[in-house]
Amino acid sequence: MLQSIIRKKGESKISILVSSLDGMYEDHVKKLFIFAKDYNIHIDVSIQDYKKHSDIGLYFPKYAMNQFNLYFNEMDRT
Repeated sequence: MLQSIIRKKGESKISILVSSLDGMYEDHVKKLFIFAKDYNIHIDVSIQDYKKHSDIGLYFPKYAMNQFNLYFNEMDRT
């Protein structure tokens, strides 16, 4: 995945929903931040406080709708 991000032509937008209490945050998201900083890639992250990775399903629908709305509102302005 990281190599695909580097090779992509044009600007990338990466949005992530994660919990600071989820192992994914420490194991993956923090490493992705370091990678992104090294390659000057912007990552938008929403950090919640759910305890188990499986709880993401409770937060994702609202997050996804907000991201879609932001994207389409941005497209309307161009």
